[in-house]
Amino acid sequence: MNVLGIMSGSSLDGLDMALCSFEHTVSSDIKWNVLHTSAIDFPPKIKHDLSCCAQMSVRELKELEVRFSRFCARAINEIEHDTDMIASHGHTVIHHPEDGYSVQIGSGAIIAEETGIPCICDVRANDIALGGQGAPVAPIVERLLLQGYDFYINLGGIANLSIHTDSDVLSWDSVPCNQVLNHFANLLGHDFDNKGVLARSGRLHEGLLEAWLELPYFRKDYPKSLDNNWVRSDFIAVTQQFSLEPKDVLRTMVEVSAVQLYRDMVSLDFQGQHERRCLISGGGAHNDFLIERLSNLLEDSRIEIIKPDDQIIDYKEGILMALMGYLRANLLDNTISTVTGARSNSIGGCIYRPNRKL
Repeated sequence: MNVLGIMSGSSLDGLDMALCSFEHTVSSDIKWNVLHTSAIDFPPKIKHDLSCCAQMSVRELKELEVRFSRFCARAINEIEHDTDMIASHGHTVIHHPEDGYSVQIGSGAIIAEETGIPCICDVRANDIALGGQGAPVAPIVERLLLQGYDFYINLGGIANLSIHTDSDVLSWDSVPCNQVLNHFANLLGHDFDNKGVLARSGRLHEGLLEAWLELPYFRKDYPKSLDNNWVRSDFIAVTQQFSLEPKDVLRTMVEVSAVQLYRDMVSLDFQGQHERRCLISGGGAHNDFLIERLSNLLEDSRIEIIKPDDQIIDYKEGILMALMGYLRANLLDNTISTVTGARSNSIGGCIYRPNRKL
């Protein structure tokens, strides 16, 4: 089965698409291959509206969902592909699993009808209905397709950390990352901080670092996950206590990301007696300064940072969505309860089938 995974992340750097083929083997392992990847920039109007969609009225939000869904469908139709199924994460508007909901826009019905291909969406809802966080969902792709590491970090808009042992998987949102770095890079006229050059030129501000690390979220036990609106309203807002140049905020942001990831990794180090490996992915993996700071902190902990090829770095989440769609279509668990805190594993996602194949 060929499944096209599409992902819109909190860093607002565009729509990531990964077309993957999947096949179950006799041993029940999954044989897989990446057939196509692409990243499509958001039109300026959609990008702006996605950045403030949590403050929209219901009508405005639904109008944005229609435009966003049609944009996704056009992007899919413009690539050459032989696709059996689309799996769309959608764009997260608000995430409050503790209150029983997480909202992602992206109409599976519109995408299915405008592409002529069945579309799976709303992948978090089943897990939340079972009392879980609905996130992170990345550990399923780590367990089934990217085995062989003790730790996994995805440096996206939010940095997610997974810890894999022989018997268990634990994962949570560790710390804000690219959406904060991009925000302050934007203030300096850049879309993002390429290789961390801007942050490297700044000065670490101990007061801001301490204020960030003292936020209550970082003392919460797992399972836990972050809402993008919290990042803006609580995390970024801390910088208003200080009068700092954006490059100094960037330098301090790199430090808080590295320090908090380090703290989380060593706090649950179940296999400290031997050297361990950590697979890094997401756009932040290209931030050389951030990787350097994290590697330096981990040096005495005997944890080696491994950077895979660019396809995994840049499209792990698209591959994840494709896998979740494949598992959903075959009625197999695609969300892990030990990660999210749900009462059981679940098969997440709603399938919209088009009335006709285009």
